[in-house]
Amino acid sequence: MVNRLGLSGNGHSKGLIDVQPISAGCVLLTPNVQKPPPDDELPFALAQVLQKWMAAEPVRVREMLPITNAGRTIGIFVWFDPIGR
Repeated sequence: MVNRLGLSGNGHSKGLIDVQPISAGCVLLTPNVQKPPPDDELPFALAQVLQKWMAAEPVRVREMLPITNAGRTIGIFVWFDPIGR
């Protein structure tokens, strides 16, 4: 199930970022297909949603892998261990 998080503050009011579970202990953050953030704000939007997700989920991040296209970050894989579950 995809969790869509909106953006707020710092001028990031447009667009959504999807947080997709890939497997146990792995999620993928990508721009929403129907309502993505503007291209020039995408790296900041991904970072903001990653911060929101980490605040909402008690996890210890093991690894992160940015996905890039033409030198721009367009997604982030996050591998993690749940804390207290």
